[in-house]
Amino acid sequence: MKKLSLGFARSATLLAVTLSALNVAQADAAGNWDKLSTVLSAGAPLVAGFNSWRKGDDEGVKDLGMSLFGTLVIDEALKNVHHEIRPDRSGNDSFPSNHAAVSFATARYVDIRDSGAGADFYYAAAVLTSYARVQARQHYWKDTVAGGGIGILMSGVATDPKSTKVTATPMKGGLALNWIQPLN
Repeated sequence: MKKLSLGFARSATLLAVTLSALNVAQADAAGNWDKLSTVLSAGAPLVAGFNSWRKGDDEGVKDLGMSLFGTLVIDEALKNVHHEIRPDRSGNDSFPSNHAAVSFATARYVDIRDSGAGADFYYAAAVLTSYARVQARQHYWKDTVAGGGIGILMSGVATDPKSTKVTATPMKGGLALNWIQPLN
């Protein structure tokens, strides 16, 4: 039953993203690309967080929150240090792309936490988000690549695989660390 609902959710998400992309491509307006990238970068973490919460994975929800928080802190710090004019000249905060960072952080979180199950759709949404940011004339490609890299690295640091358990046990004269990973 779970596989059926997960397959339906994936199919519905892919269909919605595809229809949105086709609609934007037909209109070919920078404003529509901007809206699409915003919907994708806000929607992906909401869906991933909801899926973790629905499965009772409270640790995963915390990991996602830490991944996104760390990603945005690093991105904003870089924006404040490195001032770069956006392609449409609307501001000097082009580098790096927060939208791409959040999208790739979410994809990497799903990849790590769920052992890759469903991550391909999140990565596809992240790539589409990056493409849309460039088409909206909000970022250069290097901005989206840098943002994506920051998101991937931050999720790699903040997310623990579900199947891996690390425990620390105090012992006389020290501390015993145990790392348990099931064999597949």
